[in-house]
Amino acid sequence: MQHRPQQPPRAPADDEQAAVVTTLARGLDATLADEPWGRLPLVLVGLEASGAGLAPDHPDPLDVDTGHRGVDALIGFRAPTSWLGLIVVAEGLATAIDDPPPSRPRRVRVVYLLAASGACASLVRAVGSDLVVDDGCGEVVGRLSDSCHRVLGLPTPPPPETTSGLWAALWLDRIMRRVTDEPGWSPQWAEVEALHPAFDLAFDAAASTGNLPEAARRLAAEQGWTELRRDAMAGRRSVGPDLADAAWWFDDGSYARHLLSALPSSEELVDDLSLLLPQRLVERIVATLTSSGVSTRGEAD
Repeated sequence: MQHRPQQPPRAPADDEQAAVVTTLARGLDATLADEPWGRLPLVLVGLEASGAGLAPDHPDPLDVDTGHRGVDALIGFRAPTSWLGLIVVAEGLATAIDDPPPSRPRRVRVVYLLAASGACASLVRAVGSDLVVDDGCGEVVGRLSDSCHRVLGLPTPPPPETTSGLWAALWLDRIMRRVTDEPGWSPQWAEVEALHPAFDLAFDAAASTGNLPEAARRLAAEQGWTELRRDAMAGRRSVGPDLADAAWWFDDGSYARHLLSALPSSEELVDDLSLLLPQRLVERIVATLTSSGVSTRGEAD
């Protein structure tokens, strides 16, 4: 994907686009129904004005393949101003929330259509099934939706209220990496807390006095999502995936979700650590997270 400069916002289109985008999405889904699975990791099609309203700007959308990086292929791409919308076709694994446990992820093909007005339609087809779920987008939040909105220069839903969950997940991930990289590691508490980002981001004064929760709260208060994205754009600091060249493309909400998606949840990491570390350490980790304002089940088996 080429880096494109920011474009001025597009004027909202007619409300009739809501019906048009749904019709286009259903038509494309029907066209793709007989396509071999696995051929379409990600396809992006721009929509331009035509006599009928919106139409693909390429006669064969299957030729507009962005490669094999999935949704990440869209990062940094800003649509031409002539685009009044877009269609993304992507394949992946999904589990239906109403499937009885234990349920296995199924390969699905998603057709996501977004107009510059904000009207959208989303269709999901599972492999081997004729069932197409039209969720109408609604309040869909996720990396695919975020990326499509940013391609068109549209805002995404806001980020979590604070960055406390990010710092907690980074801390737990560091502990997990240390445990797995050094089998038999039997740490003291000082070694565990020293892995918290508060120690290496100039917030170690409170932490060094034994008050890690206070240091973690200060870190979250002073390093919010806006500050993190600005630091990444300026090349001063990058938390998680290196996005220095593309931080301009995100807004705070999409940037936050992209960072968080690269890490397991704090709940998952606590559960995993409970199998690898002494109970006393896991309980202290959970107590520190709770005091730092991070919600966790804290069930150490």
